[in-house]
Amino acid sequence: MKTSTWIKTLGMAAVVCLLAGCTSIGVPTRPKDSWPENYFDESNPVSGTAAGGDAAQHYAAASEISPRWWESFNSPKVNALVLRMLAGSPSIDEAKARLREAEAHLQAQTGQEYFPDISLGAGAQREKINTAAMGLGVIPSPKPFTVYNASVDVRYNFDLFERNHLLSTSLFRQTETERLKLLALRQTLVSKMLTTIVKAASDQTSLQSYGDILARQQALLEFDRKRMTLGAGVEQDILNRQQEIDQTMTTIAMLTQSVADARRQLAVYAGLSSTKDIPALTLEELQLPKQLPLRLPSELLRRRPDVMMADVAMSRAGDLVGVSTANLFPQLSLSASYGYESLAAGQLFRPDAVVWNAGSSLLMPLFNGGRLQAERRAAVAVYDECYSAYKQTVLDAFLEVSNAMQAADRAASIYGLRQTDLDQRSRLNQIVRKQLQIGDTAMPAMLESQRRLSLSQVEFDQAKAQRLIDTISLYHAVGMGNF
Repeated sequence: MKTSTWIKTLGMAAVVCLLAGCTSIGVPTRPKDSWPENYFDESNPVSGTAAGGDAAQHYAAASEISPRWWESFNSPKVNALVLRMLAGSPSIDEAKARLREAEAHLQAQTGQEYFPDISLGAGAQREKINTAAMGLGVIPSPKPFTVYNASVDVRYNFDLFERNHLLSTSLFRQTETERLKLLALRQTLVSKMLTTIVKAASDQTSLQSYGDILARQQALLEFDRKRMTLGAGVEQDILNRQQEIDQTMTTIAMLTQSVADARRQLAVYAGLSSTKDIPALTLEELQLPKQLPLRLPSELLRRRPDVMMADVAMSRAGDLVGVSTANLFPQLSLSASYGYESLAAGQLFRPDAVVWNAGSSLLMPLFNGGRLQAERRAAVAVYDECYSAYKQTVLDAFLEVSNAMQAADRAASIYGLRQTDLDQRSRLNQIVRKQLQIGDTAMPAMLESQRRLSLSQVEFDQAKAQRLIDTISLYHAVGMGNF
């Protein structure tokens, strides 16, 4: 190629690049959303207190609460279990591997966008030329010969219409999606583990109470049998008492199985194959968090991983609309090669063996049966789909937070009622005990009072467990735990 021709080629490429700088890619403009300041109604507290007897909880800005919010249960055993799960969960390790994969794909695409491809080649090729086949029959065909070559090849694709840039951006958003998936998985596993811990602790505490109830029922059964022996009782009382004992024993068996199932589930969360390192917990070891997290709807959109993932998916779909638009326009590339070529290996790197070439190519789609236009319409449809999915995800998030707030308030009210009932039942039991001491009542009345007190304790413990679970659900709903 003559020098003047090469200069003209470069000049034409430069003009095209300058013109491309003024070209706008058809990335959709994001619609403006308007979200409320409250969740569905005006009754959502901006600040306030969730009632609940002597264990009131106060709403506080989520930013004022530690991301390691599980520590508010004030249980070293819980803290150790959560940290072990975060460090050893196979599900978290899998999500981390997917994130590394996405980062590697992003790095590969970024290198293609900003840097040329440079390669070094060397080879030897044995050839036999047939001059007759080339229409040169009067010239005898030469003997077979070997061609040796070595060269450096350079190729660069100009990103005239930001196609490569948008591809890199879409891969960046994919990387961000994997990061958010990892965050969402951690938050979900923490919430599930804490919920399982509370259920196991509740069942373990109920086992102790039902053990006391069973002892009281068996003592009452023995008293009824003595009355029967003395002719003062009836067989129906014995049968009824035995039926109550059977029901209590069934409940104890079910609670025992539930505790065992929960311990195995906790082991799985922590990435363990045995429950020997899973400690036993009771409700007395779990402190009700004093603060309930609160986020305004506008802040929630920037904190919940599912909402942020839907947002990223919509932006990524917009990038791909731009890519499909860029495919409709020309693509310019430059290539060059410099090396040596010789018929003798020993003479390969001599000055007279130098060979080189340089050139440019401009590829403009003219007709493809409407494929590129259809692909762009499909990309626009995907963007519209992602936008609708984003709005639905936001509404679902608002609903989850609103329901969790209402559930926390309702659980606090029930907790207060159960606490009042337990206090009253405890005072009645003290009255019956005093009556027994002065002879105003008999032992069966005392045993029955103690049995009812144990039942009230079970109901109170269940109310406390439900309050703990609803608190966990609220923490999860507002996206706590950006660790």
